[in-house]
Amino acid sequence: MKTKNRHIVCRALCIVLSLLMLLTVTPMTVFAEKTETKTYKTGDIIEFGTYPQSEVTDGELKAKLTELAGSTDGWTSYGYYSRNEETEQPEQGEFMKYVDVECDGEKYRGVYFTAYRPYKTTDAATEDNSNQKYNGYEVNTQYWFKYEPIYWQVLSYEKETGNAVVLSNNIIDSQQYYNNYNERTIDGKTVYPNNYEHSDIRAWLNGTFYNNAFSGKEKDAIIATPLDNSACSEEYSQYDSNSITDKVWLLSYDEAHNADYGFDTEHWSDSETRKAQGSTYALCQGLWKYNSNGCSYWRLRSAGYYYNYACYVDDDGYVFDGGDVYFARFGVRPALNIHLTSEISSAEKYNVGDTVSFGLYPQSEVTDGELKAKLTELAGSTDGWTSYGYYSRSEETEQPEQGDFMKYVDVECDGEKYRGVYFTAYRPYWTNYVATEDNTNQKENGYEVNTQYWFKYEPMYWQVLSYDKETDNAVVLSKNIIDSREYYHKYDETRTDEEGKTVYPNNYEYSDIRAW
Repeated sequence: MKTKNRHIVCRALCIVLSLLMLLTVTPMTVFAEKTETKTYKTGDIIEFGTYPQSEVTDGELKAKLTELAGSTDGWTSYGYYSRNEETEQPEQGEFMKYVDVECDGEKYRGVYFTAYRPYKTTDAATEDNSNQKYNGYEVNTQYWFKYEPIYWQVLSYEKETGNAVVLSNNIIDSQQYYNNYNERTIDGKTVYPNNYEHSDIRAWLNGTFYNNAFSGKEKDAIIATPLDNSACSEEYSQYDSNSITDKVWLLSYDEAHNADYGFDTEHWSDSETRKAQGSTYALCQGLWKYNSNGCSYWRLRSAGYYYNYACYVDDDGYVFDGGDVYFARFGVRPALNIHLTSEISSAEKYNVGDTVSFGLYPQSEVTDGELKAKLTELAGSTDGWTSYGYYSRSEETEQPEQGDFMKYVDVECDGEKYRGVYFTAYRPYWTNYVATEDNTNQKENGYEVNTQYWFKYEPMYWQVLSYDKETDNAVVLSKNIIDSREYYHKYDETRTDEEGKTVYPNNYEYSDIRAW
């Protein structure tokens, strides 16, 4: 029994621990102050506007909202489409409604439907033709969703103008591109169902979504932007639609491959850069979700290779040049061009789950060969680099001892900060192990001895755990694991503190991790 307990202590204390860091930040207005001089980069996340997202699960709050909303007879129809059995054509109906209610200073949306929204606008409104029941939503039931900040991924930023092109970080709704597969004639010209200029989705983005999501001040910050509405290929140029200027839009086929926007350039590949999950509100609207990774399809504006096909991104991040325009189960990720100022990019209050940017830390690995060469030249010989002082087992003492086998250096280049990492022996995953290839995760993770690696200092993102509006203080947790550390480097050492009390290896006050 003693041997088993010792093994457990060894695993608990000597294994290298991954870190999620916790802070109390005071005051939170520090974020607003920093935005005035902040420079944004591709991949940064900003907060702008609000939209219904998380479902309300608290019974008392739901009851209160239901009482405030009154009879569903007075709620507003979404005007969603379903097949009329008499005309055999999609027609708008009142089977699905919504209402917006304010309660205790927060805004909520109620959703109610008497028939299921079909995932094809050309289908009848039945249970078999819908994703809503599959997603856990039933007819004749009120559901409530909280208006929450929309998070946007920066695709490009102009420092001179302060303007940024941004894409919603998640799928915020589920809508059809156009409601049927019939051609039209407008101004004497044939308009195909995949014509973006005359699409339902364009009207929805610049009308319904725009008016629901943004305040007057926020609308003033959105820049009307010219859009090229060519089809996905010159081969299908008969499906090109006119260039237009909009405030809200969908990305194009080419933009979804744009490396400058942070996307993979190869469209026939599983791409983490394009994968996206939907909100619970979007699921209630009928968004299709792939259960294995929780991701969904999301629409692009470019016409596809057939007259009623428009391009989209699938749940694995592939970009497809054809998908039926009348599918209402495809997600929406709006894009905007906004002028980033402290007034519109800082929040007046924070909610649990909000994301804030605070501080910098080495994160993404540098892969550009020219930049790596430049950083290596700036850093000089690794002999002058700083030792991490990591532990490994000494063969002589048979105890963990600090060594100089792994070093780092920080370098500034073209206004950015980078960290170089170099090691002559592998860092063991248990501090009481010898520094060998068999005792490490580094080699498995793709890192080799006697090689310089470079990592860019990037903004840290923090999840708000609690916020005190009166004091403007927040407890926040790093959104990602930012480093890997031991709790304490020995498993069998007990010490005595200043008061003569025994200090065990799992004592946080005297731990390595607290000191680090």
